[in-house]
Amino acid sequence: MSSPISVVPIYGWGWTDGKVTIETPSEFVAVVEQKADGLSGVVQSGGLAGRKIEMSKRHAGPFDGMVNITIRNDELDEKLSGFAEISRDLME
Repeated sequence: MSSPISVVPIYGWGWTDGKVTIETPSEFVAVVEQKADGLSGVVQSGGLAGRKIEMSKRHAGPFDGMVNITIRNDELDEKLSGFAEISRDLME
């Protein structure tokens, strides 16, 4: 089942398009579902709306709400990555 979640991107070491550092995206909503290795879905709001999103747990141990993120367009030729915070109760 898909669920909408709030995603709060964090600068950290920077967001990248695979070539250069880009501006950290603004907070957005994504509709995701649980997969074996994290969360997967589609960005629903903001400048990245309509792009595919994948999230995986950032740190070992109990989930602290921090996720690594990859965002791709439909053609899969543009890839953005960085990290963000989501609700702690979404991933085990």
